[in-house]
Amino acid sequence: MITSLLAVLATTVIRVHYPVAGHELTLRGGAPLGWDQPQALTPVGDDTYEWRTDGIPPAEIKPLLDGAWSAGANYRIRAGAVNDLSPHFRAHAGRVFTLDASFHSAILANDRAVRIYLPPSYDENTAARYPVLYMQDGQNVFGGGWMVDHALDALYEGNDPPREAIVVATANIGATRFAEYTPTPGGMGGGRADEYLRMLKEEMKPRVDRTLRTLPAARDTGIAGSSLGGLQAVFAAQSTPGDYGFVGAFSPSTWWDGAWIVPKVASLKSANPRPQRIYVDWGGAGDGGTDTTKLIPALQAAGYDSPANFKFVVEDGAPHNESSWARRFPAAARFLLGPR
Repeated sequence: MITSLLAVLATTVIRVHYPVAGHELTLRGGAPLGWDQPQALTPVGDDTYEWRTDGIPPAEIKPLLDGAWSAGANYRIRAGAVNDLSPHFRAHAGRVFTLDASFHSAILANDRAVRIYLPPSYDENTAARYPVLYMQDGQNVFGGGWMVDHALDALYEGNDPPREAIVVATANIGATRFAEYTPTPGGMGGGRADEYLRMLKEEMKPRVDRTLRTLPAARDTGIAGSSLGGLQAVFAAQSTPGDYGFVGAFSPSTWWDGAWIVPKVASLKSANPRPQRIYVDWGGAGDGGTDTTKLIPALQAAGYDSPANFKFVVEDGAPHNESSWARRFPAAARFLLGPR
């Protein structure tokens, strides 16, 4: 009660980032604004405009450009905080393109394709910057596999949308996938996961950050994958906890090397910084559930014991395939990316 009262008494700032270029940018919203009367904004910097109040702020608002409403749902406003908005008005879908048909890694001594999803606002709103989600098995991420591009487009147009994000889909190389996604030899020729993570951090991420309008800090950088790629995501959280702010493990191959990863996540308890949010799912006993079930109390004991920082989902009977992960991805993305 005291916290909410202090929030109301503090100044609430609505900061809109958009390249107006001679157009008129206004706000409408709940009281003390109005849905029928546009409110002018004050320029405060390059492509940045503000409205602020020391009283009770509107619960929801929406920007307008030359009288046209921004795309998607209304923006919910946090009282007593700076609310940074990066709206768009014309695009209603993101786009996928090939960043590199043959991205060379000196660390791994091989080449792979890298495809990118840019969210709907990216091309229109050049004032906006975005978190980045790195996903493994990149050839399955867009289109007919996980359909991540379609899922995110739908989320951004729907109610309570998450933050818009760039998705980097890094293809596997069939012959080396087993080794690159596993942290130990495991008696099966694995053990290059640490080198793969070095490739992402030292080679791929700098390439992406140079080329695109990213938010490069670790808190705005995520990693996700399924099966061995999900194991890789958990290993990334455990072995390089300061590199990723959010981590998604879909049906992770927790069984690898006698469930080697399970006791290792205990190190996250003392890690600072560490991922802010971790998501884990599986399809029950037929989807590696026996070993993955052990991962849940291990993560909870390491401090991932709140709905704010940990989400796990069991879809009983769901097979170990892209269709299952595609079905669970929207809820996972909403949790991992956080509210817009």
